[in-house]
Amino acid sequence: MGLVGKDLKCPGTGEGVSGKPTAATWLWFVLLDEVFGQRYSNNPPVLIASIPEDTPGPSSAVDDQDEERPAPDKRKRDCEDELTDTVISEEIKFQREREREREEWRAQESRERMDRLFSLLEIMVEKFI
Repeated sequence: MGLVGKDLKCPGTGEGVSGKPTAATWLWFVLLDEVFGQRYSNNPPVLIASIPEDTPGPSSAVDDQDEERPAPDKRKRDCEDELTDTVISEEIKFQREREREREEWRAQESRERMDRLFSLLEIMVEKFI
């Protein structure tokens, strides 16, 4: 029993209680947790007491939160935004190039079909004349 309780309390890395994978083993968990875990819907910024008070005093919850999560460095944000913009613009260029290549291929196929059609029509005209 001691071994089972220990196994349930501290399962192996990446395993749930029943030995199945957990959310933490998902490839994108860390990245998405970093993005969505910081939202106020998941972690409210202020706790309001339900006791009646004329003037609320300073909240220790707000002070603790400021210490836990410092504001991201503006330079880092600008760099990340610039990198994101660069990646998006490169992806747009790539998609446009692929679309242009597809259009060229379609046009070439259409020209070849028309050439075959005209050659067949010429053969038919020669046979009937």
